[in-house]
Amino acid sequence: MAHMPSGTAIPCRTWRPGPHTDFLVREDSEFIDGINSSLVTLRHGLFVTGEVALVPVMFRIRSGADRLFETWFNYYADEAGPSHFRDLSTQKDICFHLYGDSRTREKTLTIVNDTRDFFRKTIAVIIHIEPWTADEFERAKAQIYHKHPSPDSLWENLFRETQRL
Repeated sequence: MAHMPSGTAIPCRTWRPGPHTDFLVREDSEFIDGINSSLVTLRHGLFVTGEVALVPVMFRIRSGADRLFETWFNYYADEAGPSHFRDLSTQKDICFHLYGDSRTREKTLTIVNDTRDFFRKTIAVIIHIEPWTADEFERAKAQIYHKHPSPDSLWENLFRETQRL
């Protein structure tokens, strides 16, 4: 977190108790002061490009000015990949741990996890695809970025252009 610029987010595994996949968010302290959980909107999708499955999870936090955060889940990235998918297919809620200017956690927002069914179905698709490399994942992601060069474009088209499960 110490080196993350404001406006970025990453998924992480937490224990509260038991394993959960949550998000670490780096943002300006002034922005964090004015937000609450009811201001979080989450979108997700599955792109199958060639022999690679990409799962973007984006969320928007509203507080005066909106902030849009983009994360990507790679099932075959490492041992954490399948863990994230299992967590998100079963856990009841998702936490967003917000770190401000001092790089310390200033607030945690919690929302109901409405991604469980999506992640269960996504696992069922991915386990039938041969493992890909990190380079193949990045090349496939670059294809998505070519079509959607901005986070707003990806956000607006996420449900329309991803595989239906």
